[in-house]
This record gives sequence, structure tokens and C-alpha cells, in this order.
Amino acid sequence: FRVSASETRSEEFMILYEDLSLQNYFKGYNARHPINIALNAWSSAAINAELVRILLEEVIGIQTTLVSIAETAVMWEAIAQGNIHAAMEYW
Repeated sequence: FRVSASETRSEEFMILYEDLSLQNYFKGYNARHPINIALNAWSSAAINAELVRILLEEVIGIQTTLVSIAETAVMWEAIAQGNIHAAMEYW
């Protein structure tokens, strides 16, 4: 029997997910409104945003939207207005 690296990582995440009670945290989430994740204009931010999108959508089952952001100042304004809910990387 052989376990691939991706299966191992998925199992490890599910253990962490259960340990942190993230299931309970997201139970009351209104699925009609996606979590908007900032997609900043540099490669490392795009990778981080995509990883979080995959975890939220494919592991936890929460709809997300990646929102392109040209400048950090615009991102902070969007967060303050409630249009962006998460930013994985900023400078």
C-alpha cells in the first residue's frame, strides 16, 4: 500500500481542520456570499491566494472569489469597505 504525498497532506490538513474546530467556525457561513480573497499583482501573492481558495472551496466547501487588486492601497480600502475578506500577502 502506498500513500501519495498529496493524500498525506490532505489527511494532515483534515486533522488540523478538525482540531481547530474550523467546521464549527464555518457552520453559520452564508454560502450565498462568497469569501472574497485579494489577488495582488505579484506571483507569490497569486500562489498564496490560490492555495487558500483551494482549501476553502475543495476541503471546507466554501465558495470564494479571487479579486484582482492592482495596488496595496486599493486592497486596504476594499477591506475597510467589506469588499475583500482576506488578503494573504501584502507589502
